[in-house]
Amino acid sequence: GTTTFFDLIVAKIGNSSVTFSGNTNLQNNFYVTSGNAVLSSFDFSVNGNTTVSGGLDFNNTVGIKTFNNITLNTGSTWSNSGNEDITINGNFLSNGTFTSGSGTYTFSGTIPQTIGGTSSITYNNLTINNSSLTGVDINTPVDLNGTLTLTDGILKTTPENILTMNNGSSSTSGSAGSYVNGPMQKTGTSAFIFPIGDYNNSKRWRPLGIGSSASVNTFKAGYREQVPSNRSTLDGTLKTVSSIEVWRLEKVSGTSNVPVTLFWEKADESGIDDCANLRIAYWDGSQWANTFDGNSTTSGLCTG
Repeated sequence: GTTTFFDLIVAKIGNSSVTFSGNTNLQNNFYVTSGNAVLSSFDFSVNGNTTVSGGLDFNNTVGIKTFNNITLNTGSTWSNSGNEDITINGNFLSNGTFTSGSGTYTFSGTIPQTIGGTSSITYNNLTINNSSLTGVDINTPVDLNGTLTLTDGILKTTPENILTMNNGSSSTSGSAGSYVNGPMQKTGTSAFIFPIGDYNNSKRWRPLGIGSSASVNTFKAGYREQVPSNRSTLDGTLKTVSSIEVWRLEKVSGTSNVPVTLFWEKADESGIDDCANLRIAYWDGSQWANTFDGNSTTSGLCTG
């Protein structure tokens, strides 16, 4: 059976704990004002807000853990010692100490969601499955050690609040309905496809791929549907550059050079009609230059 509460407050003295066993449902709000709440429940769900000022620990890998809005106050702790999978249907704000464990955090709201707060946030696995029109906003820097899975919805970043994929992490390549809008970073030696796009204009998914390297590097990538600057300033091998879109790739650290792949969905949307003479160009500080001196290869359709 399931034990159901309306509001529930945990207030214990010092480091003493309250342990929840069995299936538990909170119809409204959950507060951990002091002490520790240990969730050994099989299923644990909160329909309202979860506010933690003390400690919250997950130590059971069995069952489904579902929350709405979560706020970790200053001095609080969140410890996923059971490495559980956790579904969040609202916002996640961390102003305390957050230890994610090796489970998967799925943002699965039907309205816009936010990941934010004043404390650092590192997830192992992160899944975006948000069905709203605007997706999930990252309002604080987020690191990822495991897998980014883009199922549905846009993950929005900014240069200040960036998503960093750490060494050994991986990502799905995204889709037209789910990608990263804004910059993201990848550290490592393995080939990687940045699942990036631009939701602000025509809502385009435009991944960028990098090849493997012998040493560890960090690359930052982003995409914008915009007219590049200085389009008429070209080296002698180029006739023109796109008037539609631009990818940005920056080597943040490391010394390796890697192959670069740019992807498009529909050739006409990207202004592509001549695969034989298509090249990747870059701004070298004074002009648009042919990146690979003519050693580019193109695959796919150049019509439609």
